[in-house]
Parts: sequence; C-alpha cells; structure tokens
Amino acid sequence: MALGLTDWVPWWESARDMLPYLPLALAIPVLNQAFPEELLWRGHVYDTLSARLSTRAVVITVTAVFGALHIISQSGADTLTEKLLYVVMATALGFACTVARMRSGAVWMAVGVHGGFHIGLRLTPTQHAGFAAQLVLMAAALILAAWVIDMAYRARAGREPVAAPETV
Repeated sequence: MALGLTDWVPWWESARDMLPYLPLALAIPVLNQAFPEELLWRGHVYDTLSARLSTRAVVITVTAVFGALHIISQSGADTLTEKLLYVVMATALGFACTVARMRSGAVWMAVGVHGGFHIGLRLTPTQHAGFAAQLVLMAAALILAAWVIDMAYRARAGREPVAAPETV
C-alpha cells in the first residue's frame, strides 16, 4: 500500500455475510494446500533426500523443485515476467518452509509457515495494481522470514539455561 503497488478493496459489505464461514475459509488453504504439500515436500522428500545428501543439497533441491513446479500453478500472473516472478516467490516460500522444517525438526512448522502465508493472502483485502512488484516484495518478505526463523533457532541453541541465584 505504501509503495502504491496495491489498493484496498472495499470488502466489508460483501464479507459481512461470509463471516460465519471464516473458520472454514481459513481451514481450506491449510488442509487443501499447506498440509498435503508440506507432508510431501518437507516431509517425505526432505527425509528421503536427507538420508543421501548434505543438508545444503537437501535445502537447495527441495526448495528449487518446489518453486519450479509452480510454473504450472494457477495464479494471477498474466505476462511471462509475472509467471517467472511467481515461481521466484514460490521458491522463496519453499525456502522459508524448508528452513522451518530443518530448524524445528518437524513438518508442522513448515505447515504453519505455508498455511500462514495463504491465510494472510486471503485476509488482506487488496487488489493487485503492480503484481510483479508485489511478487518481488512477497519473495523478499519470505526470505526475511526464513532468516528470522534460522536466527531464532540459532540463538535458542546457543543459549545456556539461566542458573538460579545462589543464596548465602
């Protein structure tokens, strides 16, 4: 909004009647996209490749293939540039989910990242004015999210438990 890449959509009038269905509207992207995709990519594929490849190779492979498959995905992309940027954004999503899986050791955090991304898109009442630029910003935000997840887990791993003060 601040950069002029998107505009607010007057959605409250139409959304008011749909409010009772909000929990279902939030569950659908998690159950339809995030959960099955993460079970496959950050679950099965990640575990299978981890037995044979280095961590770096697993992260690169799972992220790149996940992103590349989005070239055939349905999206709001019209031009070739937008379609390629959509793949870049999906690759960044895959990277954030892979880092979440790698650092947490569980698929559930990757499901949360993926599901949170889709829920956020559905709850943000905007219309695309500059879709290509918006895809670039989403990709950058997802890379930043991956970095924050990684740094949070690194900081947590390096922390020593706080000892109770000694009494005299």
